[in-house]
Amino acid sequence: MSSSEIWIFGYGSLIFEPEYNGQSLAEFCEPAIGGFIEKGIEFWHTSKSRCGAPTLCFDGTLRKTEVKCWRVVGNLKIAIDYLIKREGKIGKCKVTLPDKKIVEAYCGDTCPDLKGKSPQEIAALAVQSEKKAPPGRGGVTYIRKCKEIGVTTPMMEEILKEIDKLTRGEK
Repeated sequence: MSSSEIWIFGYGSLIFEPEYNGQSLAEFCEPAIGGFIEKGIEFWHTSKSRCGAPTLCFDGTLRKTEVKCWRVVGNLKIAIDYLIKREGKIGKCKVTLPDKKIVEAYCGDTCPDLKGKSPQEIAALAVQSEKKAPPGRGGVTYIRKCKEIGVTTPMMEEILKEIDKLTRGEK
């Protein structure tokens, strides 16, 4: 398979933070296009790099989730190494592109270690991580950025309401 047939997709921070350790997706990929997967996502993963913040991962349901996709046009090894360093573990998933073409794409494949937690518990973890993390890296910031880019999950609105209660609406 040539690098022109390799795709990467993201649904959270890969969209609003495409740079990682001095590298960017722009170095080896075409600009992002929209697409969707038939897998649900939720804030059920604990991120070490965000000081325990809840971050997105697959939730085990089948539902349409909008994603951004990048076609790899540079060195495939560099692209995959970037994704592994950034995400820790990667997997593949079928993505439907705007032209209805279905491609297999690489993505982060994190475990849902917070599955079953309530929106209130997820919000509390987000607020705690915000206090410990460097500016812009905490859970509250992450969840709000996900909302800004159009991410939706079944619990998102309840999580955001609880965050507002816990922070008294502070930005």
